[in-house]
Amino acid sequence: MIQSHTDVSLGDCGYLNTCVRMASCKYVHYELERDPKSILAGSKSSLLPNVYPRQFINCDVRHLDMSILGKFSVVMADPPWFIHQKLPYGTLDDDEMRSLQIPVLQDDGYIFLWVTGRAMELGRECLTMWGYCLFYFFILILVLGTTGSMSSCGSRPTRSSGSCAPAGRGTGSTTPRSTASWGSRATRPT
Repeated sequence: MIQSHTDVSLGDCGYLNTCVRMASCKYVHYELERDPKSILAGSKSSLLPNVYPRQFINCDVRHLDMSILGKFSVVMADPPWFIHQKLPYGTLDDDEMRSLQIPVLQDDGYIFLWVTGRAMELGRECLTMWGYCLFYFFILILVLGTTGSMSSCGSRPTRSSGSCAPAGRGTGSTTPRSTASWGSRATRPT
């Protein structure tokens, strides 16, 4: 979305269509042009036998009985780590993060846990406490636009990089056959 205050030379906002300052942010933003279900409906992929509508639960995850959600073979988690900054959403302190009921979501499978720089060791600790075997960390660095500028919203870079900790539990606790496909920059935990 190009608005009157948008400066296209700055590139994409790191928050894309979820920026809380979209009305004043000078970076380029996006919006969905068509319903995602219609995109999937045209797909002949056997990986998506049933397409279900998106579902959102607006709640305090510290008090959610996660067992009502069922079991999953893959969990992608981007929890609200406490990073000692004022954010437009609530965060969880370290003890609250450790006590999340993540283990009830899987018996076997994989988790992809996004962590902040400050929380890498805490993320490793949480995965171990929750019964997962950490494979390695990989770091994603976002370089956007033709200028090669880092993603930012406002005066400082935001979401310009992220660290993901893929891990497995149960039969998923062995390292995947081809770790090269999981990320080009990987560090194995010691």
